[in-house]
Amino acid sequence: MFTEREIKFLIQPHKVETADRGGSRTLSAAQDLRELGCPTNIFNRVLESRARKLGSKFAEFRNQQHAELSPSAPTTDLRSALAAERLF
Repeated sequence: MFTEREIKFLIQPHKVETADRGGSRTLSAAQDLRELGCPTNIFNRVLESRARKLGSKFAEFRNQQHAELSPSAPTTDLRSALAAERLF
């Protein structure tokens, strides 16, 4: 469900903004439960909980990861495309 990079991002400490009192709090670092023999489904639930708490911060990170992985569209100019087609 989560990539290794997303897991590393989620288990590190983060500052989380809240609507109450001071406006922010710290989400402490989490232990990689896989090293302790935790079942995968429980570990995924912990990660999902942390992702919800991070909210837009995790969404930004995930979008950035997808942008890095997707190949960019090659830029072609009209003249070279027409010359390749040999229309005339």
